[in-house]
Amino acid sequence: DGTFRNVGLRPPFEDTGRQGVTGNPADLGRFKVPTLRNVALRTGFFHNGERTTLQEVVAFYAGGGIFPQNRDPVMNLINLSPQAQNNIVAFMTGALTDPRTANELPPFDRPLLRSEAVRARSISLGGGVAGSGGFIPEMIATSPPSTGSPGFRLGIANGLGGANAFLVLENTVGATFTLLDPTASALRPTWSLLRAPSVPLQGLGDGQGFGTIHMPINDLMGLTGMKVYAQWWVQDPGAPGGFARSDKFELTLL
Repeated sequence: DGTFRNVGLRPPFEDTGRQGVTGNPADLGRFKVPTLRNVALRTGFFHNGERTTLQEVVAFYAGGGIFPQNRDPVMNLINLSPQAQNNIVAFMTGALTDPRTANELPPFDRPLLRSEAVRARSISLGGGVAGSGGFIPEMIATSPPSTGSPGFRLGIANGLGGANAFLVLENTVGATFTLLDPTASALRPTWSLLRAPSVPLQGLGDGQGFGTIHMPINDLMGLTGMKVYAQWWVQDPGAPGGFARSDKFELTLL
C-alpha cells in the first residue's frame, strides 16, 4: 500500500530503514510496502531479498516476525492456518500474475541484456573432467553467438596455468568429442568436427589458468538457429588421459 512498516525481519539497529532518511525514531526499521502485482515473478522477497519463495514469506508473516523492536502492531493480528497460507500463495501466484508480464509479451516486452541472451541460448550438458587440484575447466561466453559477428569469443578459466587448451566444436549433439591436431577455422554452415587453434593459458598453478579464443562467425544463410556443441580440453598430467575438460555446452547461433 506504499506505507512504511517494520515487520520484524531484521534487528532494527543494524538495519535502520526509513529512519536513515527521515531521522525520525518512529521510522526505525521501517521499509516501504511494495505492490503485490506480479509478486510471484520475483526471485527474492523483502528489502534484502533473503526469502526466495512466497511460501517462506507467508510463513514469516504467520509467525509474527522475529525482532520486536518497533515492530508494527499489525503483525500481532495475523493468524493463518497452514491451509490459509497455501491459499494466499495460490492467490498471489494465480490471480495477481499478468500472463503478459510473465511471458514478456507487449506491452511488457523488452530487449534482452547481452548477458541474458547468452544464458538463454547456452545449455550445459555436463561431462566436465577435473584436472590438477581437482579443478574442472570452466567455459566463459561474454557475448551472444551472433551470425556475422567478427568479434565472437569463448573463454576458459580454472584450467592448469601455463598449459595448452583446445576448443573442440561439433554440430551433432551425440558426437563423441575427440581431440585431433587442431586446425584454424571459423564457424561454417556444415561440418562434423571442427577444432579451433590451441591457446596457451595464462596464470600459474592448479585452477589458475585462463585464456580466450576469438571465433568469427560467418554471416551466411542457414546459420541462424544452428546448434553448436563446444568443450574445452586442457593438457594436464593430473587429469585422466592427460586432458582436463570443461562441461560440454550447446550454443544456439542467433
